[in-house]
Amino acid sequence: MTEEDKRLLTGIIYAEAGILPPSGKLKVSAVVRNRYHDPDYPDTWKGVITQPNQFAGTKTPRWGEAMDPKALNKLQGQEYNAYRESMKATDLIDGGKVDPDYGKLMFFKTYKKGVDPSKVDDWIEREVKKGDIKRRDDLGERDSLGGTAEFFERMR
Repeated sequence: MTEEDKRLLTGIIYAEAGILPPSGKLKVSAVVRNRYHDPDYPDTWKGVITQPNQFAGTKTPRWGEAMDPKALNKLQGQEYNAYRESMKATDLIDGGKVDPDYGKLMFFKTYKKGVDPSKVDDWIEREVKKGDIKRRDDLGERDSLGGTAEFFERMR
């Protein structure tokens, strides 16, 4: 993994997992890693991370901060800690130290506080009903502000 790949992976973990606990960041990084190694997805880290309509985090202020060294130098408090934890998740992925239970994770969905997690995107619901993906209820995460993230694995 190149330094640029690490920067992109750290950025998407930070943008997607935000203030989820470190275990949530590691699960997001596992989703990206699993897609990178899957022939159905682009064969570069950048291609996986920036693939259209895949990671909504690429359209957030956190992504912009992560891609701007000047903005990164201004991070403080909870945001600074979130970025550092994202860097650690990248290092674990790069070093091959990932929980094998995360090996099938391919999708995740985050919800802001006050949004009903049962109202999942139509696409996810269709895939779950068809049996193509499975919700991993044992891997859900809650952030410090009451938001949640659900994780899904592909069943083929």
